[in-house]
Amino acid sequence: MLLFVTVSDITIKYAKGAAALALELFGRVVTAEELAAAVSALESSAVAVSKAGHKLIVKVRHRHFKVQERHFFRLPDGSLIVKNEALEKTSKAPADIAIRSFLKQVEGARALGVKRILALAAGSLAAPGLIGYYLLARFGFDAPLTIDEIRFLPPPLARARTLNDLLLLGGKDWWRANGYDRQVFFELAENSSMMRVLRAYVAELKQQGRFQTE
Repeated sequence: MLLFVTVSDITIKYAKGAAALALELFGRVVTAEELAAAVSALESSAVAVSKAGHKLIVKVRHRHFKVQERHFFRLPDGSLIVKNEALEKTSKAPADIAIRSFLKQVEGARALGVKRILALAAGSLAAPGLIGYYLLARFGFDAPLTIDEIRFLPPPLARARTLNDLLLLGGKDWWRANGYDRQVFFELAENSSMMRVLRAYVAELKQQGRFQTE
């Protein structure tokens, strides 16, 4: 049995068992508005919610994204996690749609008690079209640098031990040229280094006129 919910112009469809799992994971009834925000579903999206074991699978269809999928689950310590499994925008999507989508998710996921967002930052300079490794670093996602990466850092960046360190030291161009794919994470605490990197990136976009305040 499917349950349909419409909020504004976003339609959410729950498959059998998904609503019950959502209640178990979030500890309360979550409104359609809250779930839409936590998965960064933009206006005119169609959201399909299903379950796989103890994971809540949320797939979002929107005219500006080819694929958008998020998984919610809890760690053994009880921490609520969302993993951004896939996100690919279309060629006609607005240039700032990815950052707008992510900012919506940060606020929405935090409101639901999510502690961390996980993702795969895919690509490298040698893989044209795969820029997740660079874009997610600019968004504030973090991960340890490898021993080899640390060894080859130029003097101004030599203190960096993580992606956040690197970006906060001004190493975005070095990472664009030398970075490559890895699993990354984003802590949603307001005082996290991830939030500092994210705020700096949004400020840079606004200064360049590439992100307009609504």
